[in-house]
Amino acid sequence: MNPNTNRIYVANDFSNNVSVIDGATNTVIATVGVGGVPRGVVVNPNTNAIYLLGYGVSNPYFEYYI
Repeated sequence: MNPNTNRIYVANDFSNNVSVIDGATNTVIATVGVGGVPRGVVVNPNTNAIYLLGYGVSNPYFEYYI
């Protein structure tokens, strides 16, 4: 969760995407395809970059700005 934006990020490992949830309304506001199998999410609250740990690709680390 990013405390600055109140967004929650959920790795959907078998769907190959990440759900972005508005923490105030508990609704999914976006679903972003990540081109790999995400298994975990870490967020940088200062830049809103999310870092995903996954598998099934040559580089298991992904970085996204959502």
